Order: sequence, then structure tokens, then C-alpha cells
Amino acid sequence: MSSASKETDSAFISQIERDGFAVVPGVFNPVEVGAITTELTHALVIGRSGVLEQAGRVYAARNVLQLWPKVADVWRRSPLQESLSEILGPQFGLVRVLFLDKRPEQNWSLPWHKDLTIAVRNNRLPSRQFEHPTTNQAFPTSRPAKPCLREC
Repeated sequence: MSSASKETDSAFISQIERDGFAVVPGVFNPVEVGAITTELTHALVIGRSGVLEQAGRVYAARNVLQLWPKVADVWRRSPLQESLSEILGPQFGLVRVLFLDKRPEQNWSLPWHKDLTIAVRNNRLPSRQFEHPTTNQAFPTSRPAKPCLREC
């Protein structure tokens, strides 16, 4: 990995620790963004299971992997994949995809918070890093153990 790449990953890690997310610029060009937006729009049809709408406008969707299977591969490109691997480790993977269109004019009436449970492939495997296995919307979930929340 180049030193510029390490600096970028370090900046992403700092931003994630500070803000809870990071924006990775330049992953998709404008034409690709347009194609992704078009395909996602076609997949998130009002009336489909898991698609939530208000006043004829889709604002959220669960189970996007089932609604638009191509999303499983959309994120597999530089520099995003390398940055994720550096931050999460080489065994990271995609488990669940949600769509949220949080526009400023909408009232979500939800204060800022950190979700502590994460979707996992199998929450029955023994682990010192995760605890409290449960199910949320038919997905197995677990919560990172307190030491992991402080150190990971």
C-alpha cells in the first residue's frame, strides 16, 4: 500500500471515529452515479415488500440485496474496497443493504444516535468480540462486546 493510500485510510479512520461515517470521493464517475441511481430507482418500486413510501415518494427500503441483487457488487472497486479492507480487516463483507432518503424537508424525529447492533451472517458462532445475538427484520444481529466498542 502506498504512503498516500495509508494517509487516506488514516483520514477515513479519523473521520469515522469522529463522525461515525466517511465519504470516499471519486469512487464513481457521474455517468456511473446516474446508472446506479436509475437501476436503484427501478428496483425500489412502491408496493414491493420492504419499500416504504410517503405521498408517492420512496423514502426507505429494507433488504435492498433482494430488491436489487447487483448492489452486492457495486461497492467492489478502488479505492473503496481497499479502504474498507484496511479499516475493517481482510475478512470484511457485505451482509445487509438499507436505503434511506433523509431529505432536509422530511421530519424523521429521530435524534442522533449510534446503532450498537449490526447485521451478521451467523450470530450463533462463538465469539469474544460480539454478544447478545438476536434477530432484527429476519436478519441475525449481534452487538460488539464492550471492550471491542472501546478498542476496535
